[in-house]
Amino acid sequence: MGRRPSCPATCRSDDTGPDERQFIQAGKTRSVGRGNKVRIIDRQSLFPPELEQHRERLEKRIFDDALVYSILNLSQRTDLFYFKEDNQSKGNPAIFETDQLPDRIFVDEGLIYHVSADNSGFQPNDHTSNHVRKNLLYVTLPFPIDPFFQTEDQTVKQKLVNRLLHTRPMFADTQHQRLIDRFISRRRAKHRHNPLKRNHYQIARREDMTPTGRGDINPDNKPVAVIALHWLDTGGAESCGIDAIRAAKEKGYYTICVTDKRGKETHEEMVRDIADHTFCLNRLLPRPHWRRFYLSLFHYFDPEILHLHHCNTMYGALPMIKTFFPKTKVVSSTHIIEHRDGGYCRISGVFKNYIDMQHIISKELHDYYADQFGIADDNIRLGYLINKDHAHEFKPPRPHEEIAKELKILFVGRMVQQKRPFILVDLAYRLTQRKVNFSVTMAGSGPLKKMTERYCERAGLGSKINFLGNVAHADVLKLMEDHHIIVVPSENEGLTLIAYEAVLSGLTVISTEVGAQREIVADPLLVPRHTKACANQLVDKVTRLVKDKAFYDEMNAEQAEKAKAILASPNYADVLAEIYDQPAR
Repeated sequence: MGRRPSCPATCRSDDTGPDERQFIQAGKTRSVGRGNKVRIIDRQSLFPPELEQHRERLEKRIFDDALVYSILNLSQRTDLFYFKEDNQSKGNPAIFETDQLPDRIFVDEGLIYHVSADNSGFQPNDHTSNHVRKNLLYVTLPFPIDPFFQTEDQTVKQKLVNRLLHTRPMFADTQHQRLIDRFISRRRAKHRHNPLKRNHYQIARREDMTPTGRGDINPDNKPVAVIALHWLDTGGAESCGIDAIRAAKEKGYYTICVTDKRGKETHEEMVRDIADHTFCLNRLLPRPHWRRFYLSLFHYFDPEILHLHHCNTMYGALPMIKTFFPKTKVVSSTHIIEHRDGGYCRISGVFKNYIDMQHIISKELHDYYADQFGIADDNIRLGYLINKDHAHEFKPPRPHEEIAKELKILFVGRMVQQKRPFILVDLAYRLTQRKVNFSVTMAGSGPLKKMTERYCERAGLGSKINFLGNVAHADVLKLMEDHHIIVVPSENEGLTLIAYEAVLSGLTVISTEVGAQREIVADPLLVPRHTKACANQLVDKVTRLVKDKAFYDEMNAEQAEKAKAILASPNYADVLAEIYDQPAR
């Protein structure tokens, strides 16, 4: 798709197509709203046999993709062409008019599927006047066959930093923490922290924004909830977003999931099975058309609720959305204050006058919103990301005699810079020097996994550290049963669910003092973020836990009290019940 440049067509919003648009697949008709006719041309010659295992995944997204272009109500009829791409990072959507078509596009070997705008059919090797017609839009869409996602090309400076991280990780991290200190000191001066005033600029009403009604696409006229996510990859915010989709679905809402960032899309198939529609805009629609799509989406469905989970472009569209659809309830869920610019917590604070409810996962965020943006308590809902159903499983800490005999340390997390897995290798090396009998288990995968393994080999710790790779959540809970201490050396966090689950499982938690970790970790077991101080204090505290039974018992008692305080507070399920139990307007 990179070889097919994006040439967005000029579309007039006041033009309308025919009264009805049809979606036809294998002889069956499904209504997708007003406008063009869309027909699936399902030919074996277009879909290679070696890709047959991907057919179901493609067919799941075809209807939603066609619906996007139906909702846009383009002035021309539209053909969608799917091109095979090697992985998630390749290919971009593009829109062409007839005179803009790249040469020989219809004989491209990557062309695997075609959604036609009429009944004329399509021959895969035909690029003649019989197929190319005037007043028709041609949309090329990427279809990745591998979940691998490669980040953007690095600059020379980034490559040097990355090489240093792989050869001397502790030194590289020391420099990185100094950079973070500069980010924090300049954050308020460089990034806006003043809320936008409501309707601080006028939006021209060039068309009637009266909702069209839900029509045949939502025949039961259910209330509609739009849940906007960052992406469908693995992450805390994404898990919260998926839980919101489930909660809305269970309460009878017609659910629509929108994402604006491309990643491995680990949860895509699961989300498509739960939500009524899933729109992954980054590989579906050229970016210049996104704001128009957001407005058209709300115009068509008239949602009762918009629930944001770290979706940057949807935040940017809030002034437009709330101007035309003031009755839509807007909820924002945020998790972590980013060092560089405040992240989505700052963004949601800037747009506070367009947001009806701010859901937060820790008391730290309550203080941030109150102090930095003056958000009233009435608009803030604290909901910890915990499962109260597991409270009865509160297990006692391991007997001190066990850890004195052989200490078993656990790390769980993505192998990325934020989580700093290499600090566990440094900890293991220092414990060896202090003659502590121990073993380390590291569960997780990511860009730094191979580097951490090589660092472990260079330190001669191959027999002490076991790398498991990705581990399912249920298996992580089983892992905890066989360990004594869990270490969270992250450079930044919100409030880690893994720490809470570790306390419930009877593990002692040691963590860097970042985010809201103080709300679950015993105060004496919090260590500084800065590399040298973190490494020095980690080994001191682990050694003391092994050798001092009274200290070990005291730390476990303190973290248990903090866990009980969290259990007594509202959790995310309580907040979801408040959001989606409200009667439809």
